[in-house]
Amino acid sequence: MKFDERHLSMPRARVPRPKRTTTNALAVAAGLILSAASMQVVAAEPVSPPVTKNSHMKSQTPSELILNLIDARARRDLDAALACYEPDAVVVDQSGKTTMGTEAIKAFTAGVMALPLVFTHRRIVQGRDVAIHYSQWKLVVPTKGGGTTELTGRTTDVFRQQSDGTWLVAIDNPYGSVILDATESQ
Repeated sequence: MKFDERHLSMPRARVPRPKRTTTNALAVAAGLILSAASMQVVAAEPVSPPVTKNSHMKSQTPSELILNLIDARARRDLDAALACYEPDAVVVDQSGKTTMGTEAIKAFTAGVMALPLVFTHRRIVQGRDVAIHYSQWKLVVPTKGGGTTELTGRTTDVFRQQSDGTWLVAIDNPYGSVILDATESQ
């Protein structure tokens, strides 16, 4: 599958666009997660959700859930981030492949926490005991030639209300509808 900028990139009005390269998006994402520890952040806006008082705070609303998850990731608190997920939650990769369970969530979350991701433009549509969360993310990374590459995307996540009234992530899909393109090419 070839990387298609139309699905991941949005023009920015005030800042000159960074140099972009055409490459395999899955390889880019995998490489970013694997090399994030040695990555120098060139330009990223800080994530500044409210700081929680308790690292394992229970979320009473879907909005609280996403803020608690973003806060846990920003603080690099893996246990607090994992507490935001159902034990058998599903994580979707860019190819559309799904993995389930605590170990999959742990590996995914550790990879996400290593990246200088910025989340913006959140929207939650809530039903009785289920909610869908949409947001945009941005990642700016240096390139070999000394420039930068900006990757952007849109998440589509499913939250479910638990029997005690709290909310947890049931499905974490950081690639949103882009996975349709991957499954069509298979």
